Amino acid sequence: MPLGDFLVAYLKKIGVTHVFGIPGDLVLRLFARLARGPDLRIVTLSHEPGIGFAADGYARATGRIGVACVTYGAGGHNMVNAVAGSFSERVPVLVLSGGPGDEERRLGTLIHHQAKEVESQRRIYEEVSAAARLIDDPNAAAETIHDVVRTMWREQRPGYLEIHRDMVERRVRVPREIIEWDGSLHFPRSDERKTASPRTNKTSATETPTAT
Repeated sequence: MPLGDFLVAYLKKIGVTHVFGIPGDLVLRLFARLARGPDLRIVTLSHEPGIGFAADGYARATGRIGVACVTYGAGGHNMVNAVAGSFSERVPVLVLSGGPGDEERRLGTLIHHQAKEVESQRRIYEEVSAAARLIDDPNAAAETIHDVVRTMWREQRPGYLEIHRDMVERRVRVPREIIEWDGSLHFPRSDERKTASPRTNKTSATETPTAT
C-alpha cells in the first residue's frame, strides 16, 4: 500500500485522533494523505512551537501519542525547543517531517531552509528523541515506523520520522505481524529482583517456621 495510506492506518490503529501541524512545501503530499483519513482531525496553527506544545498537551491529556507534522528546515528546526521539553519531561510526541526527494538529494544542491548538511535536521532530533529515523526504503518503511513508535512509547519520549516527499506515494511492504497487530503498546516488564519486597522468601522474626 502507499506509504501515506499506511501511516494513516497505523496512526488510527494506535489510537491517534488528532494531528497538529503546519503545511509546507516538502510536506504537502503527506498532509494531503493525512487529511484523507476520516478518523484523523488535522489541527493547523500559525507557529511551529505552538504545534509542538499542542501535540505535547494532547499526549498528556489523552495518554496517547501526540503527533506533530511540519515541513523540512524552517518547520522542523523551529519546533526543536518544544520537542526538547517533551523529551526532558518524558512525553511521547511523534514528529513527522517532510524531506527532500531522491533527485534533490542526488543533485547535492542546497535545499530550501537546509542547515549545514541535508542530514542535519535528523541529527539534531537524535539529541531530543528516543529514536530518529529517515524513511527512504519502501521495503523497510513500515517496520521502521513501527520500531520508532514502540521505542518512543517504551521510553516515554519523542520520536522523529523524516519522510521524503517522493516516498509518500511509494508502495511499501507491510509485514503480516504489523497487519495482525492489535495496536497495543506496552511498557517493558520491571526487573522483579528490584521490585520484590525485602521480606519476600524470608521468614518474619516473629514467625515460627512450620515443620515438614
